[in-house]
Amino acid sequence: MLIVVLFGLVVFALSNRIYVGRLLLISFELPKAFEGAVLQFRSTGRFVWPAAYALLFFAVATVARRHPRFGPMAVAIAAVVQAIDVSPFLRNARRHSDGPDGTLLDWSAWKEPLDRHRALVLEPVYDCAMMLRNGYESTAALHEISFMEAMRGMEVNTIPSPRTRIVCSEETAKREAIEVRPDTLYVLMHRVTTGRALANVERQEARCLPFNGGYACSTKLDVELAFHPLPYVLGAKLGFGRNGTTQRIEGPGWGLPEEGSAELGNVFEGARSTLHFVSPKSASSYRLTLEHEAIEGKDPVDLVVEANEERIGSFSLEPGQTRTEIVLPGSLPSADRYIAIDLQLGEGSQRVMARAVTLDAEE
Repeated sequence: MLIVVLFGLVVFALSNRIYVGRLLLISFELPKAFEGAVLQFRSTGRFVWPAAYALLFFAVATVARRHPRFGPMAVAIAAVVQAIDVSPFLRNARRHSDGPDGTLLDWSAWKEPLDRHRALVLEPVYDCAMMLRNGYESTAALHEISFMEAMRGMEVNTIPSPRTRIVCSEETAKREAIEVRPDTLYVLMHRVTTGRALANVERQEARCLPFNGGYACSTKLDVELAFHPLPYVLGAKLGFGRNGTTQRIEGPGWGLPEEGSAELGNVFEGARSTLHFVSPKSASSYRLTLEHEAIEGKDPVDLVVEANEERIGSFSLEPGQTRTEIVLPGSLPSADRYIAIDLQLGEGSQRVMARAVTLDAEE
């Protein structure tokens, strides 16, 4: 009976889409009658664990019984080897659990803005946050704001729940059509902020202030409640790296490596970064200056640039080059004063370590 149950769990763990590596072997749709119940279990991979544990216990018991003299010694040696194998993960878990984590947000800056409002609207909603690039950061910040909101008993539009079903592709249109209420604080995280969304709430007499994760908007915010950092000053140089003071670069991307990141196998996070600016004035064009390590080899590196979610163009980082200047049109799509510039190394390009970036206006 146990074997039948374990076999059934293994079959369920395969799910309705069966892969070998990245190769999809079999895919079929579930009957509608079963879909709701099956989705409650979410990830099916965990259902293989009972079978894996059963095989482990069976192997240990077999060795111990059939080889009473050397079996216990063999099991003990295997346990020591296993402990050595997982020791880096244990050290990492201990490092992150020895004390409280640091906060992503400055909680003191949030006290008065939250105290002034009865309700809170967070974007993205939890259901969609983890589907975003750098979703962990957005979700962690949402958790912190939600904790502060819960202490005040405020109404909120979203809660952490794995069981709801929201069509995330439809959320952008809703976000850009928010109807501002005077008793509500609207928080738009960087990853989902668009110029259209911010311009929409400001047209309704709300004020948007940047913080180190996005923008907070309300009719009850004023300059005395400015979060850190203050709006970007055109021409100021921003250094890459999560521990910098600017907090306008979303994730270190292909910037400087973080301390301790090599322990997790990530010297740096990837080949993409998004920069967030609030420009104090409009310009006929903008000049983006990127400083980076020298390009090695004979082939140029392709750099794709987007502004406010629209592709501006593809630029070449030439071999030996350490500084690249890119001219962006002043008529950026839905720019108003809000500019999100996305830098992404072309597919297959060598990794390049970015050092700093500057945005300036050209008259």
